[in-house]
Amino acid sequence: MDAVGGGWHAFVTMVRWLAMAVGATAPFLAVAAVVLVLWRLLRRRGGKAGPDGG
Repeated sequence: MDAVGGGWHAFVTMVRWLAMAVGATAPFLAVAAVVLVLWRLLRRRGGKAGPDGG
């Protein structure tokens, strides 16, 4: 049972570290997603002007 307890402890520790990493990167990923969406919208809007750009 010591092996099972040790394995469970390692699993819980890994899940905690993973949750902390996701929580630390989530704000940056949210900002990157907003920037990506805005960039695609602006790029699409600019592409409809015509082949000569005007």
